[in-house]
Amino acid sequence: MYWRCYLRTSFSGWSLAWLSFSLLILVIYHRKRWDRNEDFTHR
Repeated sequence: MYWRCYLRTSFSGWSLAWLSFSLLILVIYHRKRWDRNEDFTHR
């Protein structure tokens, strides 16, 4: 029973970490794209 509860908590923690990690990557990726677009418009 203990390992089952531990698995559930660790799984929820991992899913939360992956969610925040993917969000961070998305934000950085979009920021890079926006920077490139701004460079193109400035040129």
